[in-house]
Amino acid sequence: MIVQARLKLGDPGAKLQGIWPAFWSLGEAVRNGVGWPGCGEIDTMENINGGSLGHGTIHCGAACNDPTGLGQGMAFDYGAFHTWAHVIDLRSGDWKEQSITWYMDGQAFKVLHGRDVGDEGAWKSVAQRGMFITLNVAVGGSWPGNVGADTASGKAAGMEVQYVAVYESE
Repeated sequence: MIVQARLKLGDPGAKLQGIWPAFWSLGEAVRNGVGWPGCGEIDTMENINGGSLGHGTIHCGAACNDPTGLGQGMAFDYGAFHTWAHVIDLRSGDWKEQSITWYMDGQAFKVLHGRDVGDEGAWKSVAQRGMFITLNVAVGGSWPGNVGADTASGKAAGMEVQYVAVYESE
């Protein structure tokens, strides 16, 4: 399964302290009382404070080193359109060999296998169960910190979405 979106983040010259754009998926188990991070989360792209890295991360509890998660950043040009994606490959019947791969503009920048998580239940929460997609720009938070008095607003701090797509083969 491929989950992808073509996104452009605000103004690269703006002051963006506390701005947290994200394209992510949260496990639908959260709707049935399973709390975060046990419900599973895949961050296809997160960015903070106007930095030059887009982060791809999974969250699934202790097995995923939470609250930090397991993932990696990819450098990108802020203010230009980029296609961000994650691919979940479940072709192997062995959960340890299944994988999630993150891409920016078709270039893979991180691969995680079930064996990297090391816990079958935690792996299932991010790779084998239903999720819902969210695109948002948070203002402030534990990771980016508080906004500053001069933090940009409006389009300069926004996220433009050209498309969102999910592709699944049978």
